[in-house]
Amino acid sequence: MANINSYLAGSVVMARIEYGVKLPNLYATKTHNKNATDFNIIQRSHQNFVEQYAQIVMSVLFTSIIVDRPNVAGMMLVVISISRILYALGYSRDIKSRTVGMVWCLGWYDGTRY
Repeated sequence: MANINSYLAGSVVMARIEYGVKLPNLYATKTHNKNATDFNIIQRSHQNFVEQYAQIVMSVLFTSIIVDRPNVAGMMLVVISISRILYALGYSRDIKSRTVGMVWCLGWYDGTRY
């Protein structure tokens, strides 16, 4: 999961350079940057991962420790990791393509239903 976060953070850094969005601005505005929408999509895909990260970690810990199903927790983490990459790639290319990565919800659900 940390590798995914690093990859997504790196894509935001590269987008900042490419689109000329300076820190400390989290998002670009159309009044100051003609490529604001393109940058904001990449930023939002990373922000979405960060927002979900704590819940994913807690679900994996709950499944592996409390429910005593470490194999299920491991598979859940694999499904979630792959899906989050697909979600971010789809979202940063075309907003409607993000639905491909929504498979991560199945991984999350699978581990918590036991």
